[in-house]
Amino acid sequence: MNTGSEEKNKKIIRIVACALLIGFAAVIFYMQSRYPFSLEDLYFLKDAATGERLTSLGEIFATIAPTMSSRGGSVLSLLVLRVILVTGNFAANAVNMIMLFAVAFLISRCARTRKEWMFFTAFSFVLMFSLNSEWRKSYLWEFGIVNFLFPAVPFLIYLYMILREINEEKKDPGAVRAVVACVSALAAGAANISYGVLGAVVGVSGIIILRLIVGVKPKLWVPLSVGCNIAGAALYLISPGNYATGSIMGTQYINFSIFPAVVLALLMLAISLRSGGWVSISEMVLIATLGVGIVLRFIIQAVPGVYPNGLQVGIMIVAITLMSNILGRFIRENPKSYKWALLLTVCGFVYIVLNIVADIGGVS
Repeated sequence: MNTGSEEKNKKIIRIVACALLIGFAAVIFYMQSRYPFSLEDLYFLKDAATGERLTSLGEIFATIAPTMSSRGGSVLSLLVLRVILVTGNFAANAVNMIMLFAVAFLISRCARTRKEWMFFTAFSFVLMFSLNSEWRKSYLWEFGIVNFLFPAVPFLIYLYMILREINEEKKDPGAVRAVVACVSALAAGAANISYGVLGAVVGVSGIIILRLIVGVKPKLWVPLSVGCNIAGAALYLISPGNYATGSIMGTQYINFSIFPAVVLALLMLAISLRSGGWVSISEMVLIATLGVGIVLRFIIQAVPGVYPNGLQVGIMIVAITLMSNILGRFIRENPKSYKWALLLTVCGFVYIVLNIVADIGGVS
């Protein structure tokens, strides 16, 4: 196939990917509008002591300390949740869509696919739903999306900074990268302990790769950012309410199998290796993070009174990021594989849209 034909096919695929992204975003925004605040949303929308609806930022701050003593969780996530709840359903739906798009876009950036960011954003957006059987509670329920998906944004920003460092991309000043990485690491861990742990694995993996494979001494900010992940996770854990009956950390909110996402990622990795490919240093970081996340998932599940709510979503996001990296490498090496990547995206799109139609129709 000549270069002109390849570019024409890429342009067609980009147009289709753009149409899929816009169409799916419209469907999800509609689904957001069908799910008003409920369950924990209604609890956190009120002052637990008076039962009155919160109406101002001052009232929100006044309720944070009592909530942390009785329910635990993250100060950061509970603050964000209550601010969003006070603004109302429409504003909440708009913010949710922005955050869903941000997660999908950041996955595409972590896959180092600048020219094909539209396709990989659509790919990630679709798989986030099609590989998650609890997508309603994960992305439509306000309490669920704030606590379990929003923290993925600082986590992915941190992952992106580490991957840029180990791939020796020097376009941004080192000081900027250091500050962004450390702030993102702290925010991810403070928002949800699971993302703090996954971030620490990312940082440690980056240090090992820089020393053993790249052959350079990691900059000071890299181990410092690992400490920020751990500090954020510690901030989450110190809330006394975490250890009370009915705490946020001790309640099961979402429960879906990570099996589809993990198996699909490993299958793509196996295909890559079997066809003579290799494992890039970015993929090494993601494989290590995925492996530790899976082990922790089963350990936590065996601990009475603790549930891996955030870890479930975090593992799936890492798996999708690994898939995006492998697909991006496939496409760079063999542009013909682009059409198969599009086919996978379309299959995921059709599957989840049919599920959504069934949900609207009341079919279980």
